[in-house]
Amino acid sequence: MNKQKFMINFLNAFFRLFQAHINKIKFEKDHVIGSIIWNDTKELQEFSWIFSSDIYNYENTIQLIDFLIHHKLIEGDKIVISKIALINILKKFNWDLKKIEDSISFLCSIRIPMIDDAEISDYFFIHF
Repeated sequence: MNKQKFMINFLNAFFRLFQAHINKIKFEKDHVIGSIIWNDTKELQEFSWIFSSDIYNYENTIQLIDFLIHHKLIEGDKIVISKIALINILKKFNWDLKKIEDSISFLCSIRIPMIDDAEISDYFFIHF
């Protein structure tokens, strides 16, 4: 899978956390510009993000996102259980500690700027 398709898969997973999906997307090297549609209101929100090339963290973070959504452990931008509780649950599902720590750290480090009127107005991010 090429880098752009992989990043589209990652962003689709990430924006699912916010009950949204990609509307438009354009790549310029390691920079992505686009818009999402909120599932409930159908309103658009533009975004712009410079991403790293660390495929390992993206792959594991997609798995973490799927886990959080499937187990209803996310509300808005917040993981609804403590970090320790999430680590313990993931261990029970046979995730190794390095993968757990790397995935949680990476997910919680992502800040995707929201763009309104050509200015950064807020950020998409996940936290405990």
